[in-house]
Amino acid sequence: MILSFRAGNARQSISHFLSGVFGAEISNRVDEILMFNEVTREDVEKMVDFMVSDFAKRIKRLGERSIEVEVTEGMKNRVVEEGYDPPTSGGAKPLKSAFARLVENPLADAVLEMRTGSDEYVVARLDYHPDFGPSLRILYVGEQQYVSREY
Repeated sequence: MILSFRAGNARQSISHFLSGVFGAEISNRVDEILMFNEVTREDVEKMVDFMVSDFAKRIKRLGERSIEVEVTEGMKNRVVEEGYDPPTSGGAKPLKSAFARLVENPLADAVLEMRTGSDEYVVARLDYHPDFGPSLRILYVGEQQYVSREY
């Protein structure tokens, strides 16, 4: 349930609302009322930057090969567009789902398909183009050999 109150007397309004809906017996059991600010698009963009950084660190530690992850601004913007759901939503869940669908899952599938040696260096570049959709390009570098593959 999402309630909207003016900032000045929000705590009193919420307490009064709870008493009216649930009665004094239940509303007296509420220890604290937490107030949250609305999440803005800029906040979500920062969250996506953090998610990309965290994901890149996690995937870099996979196995014996070195994997570098690049997520373009186009892909980040696409994750924000699909994951940003104004305050009437379920919070960060749509953002996490969009990130998993657009970034984590395609790259995880590609990493599982890789048949590379431990001495190879892998660069994975995730991009999104409005006309062509998402793309994943894998570049293998090892033993004087460079291979690029599109997914």
